Amino acid sequence: MGEAADDEMVAVNTKGQYFTLQKALPLMSGRGAVVFTVGVAASRGLEEGSVAAGSTAALLGMILTLALELGPRGIRVNAAGPGGINTPLWTKSGMTPEMFQAAAP
Repeated sequence: MGEAADDEMVAVNTKGQYFTLQKALPLMSGRGAVVFTVGVAASRGLEEGSVAAGSTAALLGMILTLALELGPRGIRVNAAGPGGINTPLWTKSGMTPEMFQAAAP
């Protein structure tokens, strides 16, 4: 992958989810639950997946921290890891169908 694709993956996996939460927080009025979806790369490792693993690990760390920060405000923060999902980002990553299948739980 090139730098632009790497930047997009980091942006989608971390910044996109973080900034979406920032917009939603004022609407939560001190209660509610947030569930982030996370990829398998951080916990399984994937061939040609170092950027995916790093950005997913960053998201997991952010989720743990947000749970501590928002818990006292009555907002629960959790993560759900559904396994590999064939999205356009996977296609751009250059992963083969075999590599995608290896990521499935």
